[in-house]
Amino acid sequence: MLGISPFAVYDPDLSYLYGLNNLAGDIVPTIGFVMVIKVMLILVDFAVALLIRHAVVGFTGSGDKAVFASALWFLCPLVIFESSVHGMFDCIAALFLVISVVLLMRGRYALSGLSMLLAAMTKFFPLFMIPVMLAWIVRREGLDRNGAVSAVKYIVGLVCGFILLVLPDALAGDFADTLSFLTTRAGTQVLRFITPVNALILAVLIVAAAAAAWIWCSRNRGRVSRIISEASAPGAERRAVKVLATLWAVAAVAVLTLSFLMGTSASAFMMLAFLLSAAIELYLAYVLLFKGHLDSERLASVLVVSSLAVFIWSPAPQYLIFMIPFLAVYASVYKRGFVRPIMMFAVAYSVLTLAYGHVAYLIPMESIGLISDSFLESATAFLSTELFGTTVYDIISTVADVAAEVTLVYLVYCWYRESGGYGVVAFGREDVING
Repeated sequence: MLGISPFAVYDPDLSYLYGLNNLAGDIVPTIGFVMVIKVMLILVDFAVALLIRHAVVGFTGSGDKAVFASALWFLCPLVIFESSVHGMFDCIAALFLVISVVLLMRGRYALSGLSMLLAAMTKFFPLFMIPVMLAWIVRREGLDRNGAVSAVKYIVGLVCGFILLVLPDALAGDFADTLSFLTTRAGTQVLRFITPVNALILAVLIVAAAAAAWIWCSRNRGRVSRIISEASAPGAERRAVKVLATLWAVAAVAVLTLSFLMGTSASAFMMLAFLLSAAIELYLAYVLLFKGHLDSERLASVLVVSSLAVFIWSPAPQYLIFMIPFLAVYASVYKRGFVRPIMMFAVAYSVLTLAYGHVAYLIPMESIGLISDSFLESATAFLSTELFGTTVYDIISTVADVAAEVTLVYLVYCWYRESGGYGVVAFGREDVING
């Protein structure tokens, strides 16, 4: 439409770059194509900043806090680097996730679920936060019929959004491709199980289970009340942890067995990490649903730790983008001491992205003559130099990876120190829960 052609050019003189890693090669994107992609991503970053500002003004009435929160996002080194340099689109997932939370706060649950689905189908990591969102809805509307109906509205938004998005591909026979970002991490053999028929069967089973649960709860209201009372009682948190740990152990055995039978043992660790993240999210949902008081600060705190809990495995830097809006709001509105660890974390993961990409970021500069080809060759030769049985590139990227992981762990520690735990990972400490 804009007449930009070609999108990229082939430069055979750069073929030697393939020896370093798969991020660099002899295909160089043109400036016009890069501008279209990255300007769009920068506009998305700007939209997220406006949404953060609007949300903070809405529930604090403070323009200064709102500007500070939006600046923590828009001027965050990692956000700038991923959108404007790396050119990754995780900011789109962040945009839909922020919209989902704003709609949630306004009680527009079906639209909130729809927006969450759009975020998760951009990058699937926000899916892990759905239990926390549902817990907050039920806790806000009440542990009764109103809460259940509101939660169902949210789920309907999720389901309708999924159907609308995948229907064209399903009709074209490409349904499995819509989930390939997730299924390829579980092994390509999983794709043969992802069919429209299987998805329909799964949807019917989920609806049937929900209907059965609804009927049982309606006919056993006294028993439901006792269960809620027991779940809210002192010491119940320990029992919840034991139940979730048992469920995770059973799921882990099932995953390991299935991965062995399917020959996908290499991806078993990733699946176990995902299961552990899901277990933590269910625990957070339990705490939010049954323990302590409910206010905006507690919700912000739980959203922070919920987004952090998604990445108990070593993530690629761009994946972490979607948690930054929660960090920015929490730091600007409630805990200013959180700002420094956020900046340390953002800078460290920006450096990690740079270490992973290395000379790939110099190729466009070389292609338009800003740097010489000899400089590029020298940089590549240096990174390929063997040292202590490995390469300089591997050493640099490993050091950067470890340093980034340390800042992420430090971020979790600072959250716990600043928030006082709010019952999360308190394991039954009623003084913290009620504090």
